[in-house]
Amino acid sequence: MKSRPKKPFPQATWRATCKLQLVHTDVGGPLSTASLNGSRYLSSLLMIIPGFAGFSFLNSNQKLLMCFESIKHGWETKVDAGFRH
Repeated sequence: MKSRPKKPFPQATWRATCKLQLVHTDVGGPLSTASLNGSRYLSSLLMIIPGFAGFSFLNSNQKLLMCFESIKHGWETKVDAGFRH
């Protein structure tokens, strides 16, 4: 049986044009096995332009906002720009 050819992804109608304009975030957990310091959640943040990434282990999902603010501040310091709303 022959497989069907895959359709290409549709072209995006909007693209980030400056630093910190588009950020992808993800949270995983609770993990079945805790890390060495007892963390059971993992958060990841990826800035599309210019490609910074931040990963954090969290003891609880309530600390996610604090983690995000910390990484955001670090990125803003490095690229001298602010998040757009």
